[in-house]
Amino acid sequence: MIQVAPPSSGPPGDRAVSGRPPVLLTREPPDNDALAARVREHGWPVLEWPALATELLPPPAGRDGLTADLERASWVVPTSRRALRGLLAGLDDDLPTLTRLLASCQVASIGPATSRELVRLGLQPALEAPGTGDEALATLLLDRLEAPARCLLVRSAAADERFPDRLRAAGHEVEDRRLHRPVEPAPRQDDERPLAAVHCASPSAARRLLSWNPWLTAVPFVALGPTTAEALEREGVTRVVQAAGPELDDVMTALATCLASSDHR
Repeated sequence: MIQVAPPSSGPPGDRAVSGRPPVLLTREPPDNDALAARVREHGWPVLEWPALATELLPPPAGRDGLTADLERASWVVPTSRRALRGLLAGLDDDLPTLTRLLASCQVASIGPATSRELVRLGLQPALEAPGTGDEALATLLLDRLEAPARCLLVRSAAADERFPDRLRAAGHEVEDRRLHRPVEPAPRQDDERPLAAVHCASPSAARRLLSWNPWLTAVPFVALGPTTAEALEREGVTRVVQAAGPELDDVMTALATCLASSDHR
């Protein structure tokens, strides 16, 4: 596995060249948009095979219950853009109401993508933890909160209990709302074909991709995070470049490392 240091500036430009094989992106299309645009700007076509899908879940007490949760909370913690989508769906897609309710409390987020989505809604997160895990955010919150704070966590049904347990152990009141869950998309199997690189963001996506198409082990992968890189190596991928972080420039720098040694330059 190759680990790529953070860039001192943006990745170098590239003019479009016909006949290049595509870069394969494996997240859900809305999560791919910014990366797909940047890859195309650098002259590489894009192919999308989503290896993860999301099902939004209704709030347990419906819209009224979720509204009450938001009104009571001093801190709201959506741990991903999917969590924000779940909040909005739980309020029947009433964006003005969601914005008003979030503006009345403090909001903490994980990762730059979730923060950017909050800013797009006109909200500035009070805390942002790096990366994609919630351990760092729990630590930041515990340093900031004065007990007993009322925290509304909005998370995946697949998340474990460590985050809310740490907050409760420190004397805080926690409502833990699971408003989305990962589901397996329909398998995407294809004959072996030229690919310049594959971007993979989770261990489960790595396992699915390679179970559907074992020939992908010969294609260079860019991994988001060490657990994804380790999963790819366990599945037999021969070249894995780990991005230095979740930011778009980090991923593009890792892709540039893959593509610089590509036979398809």
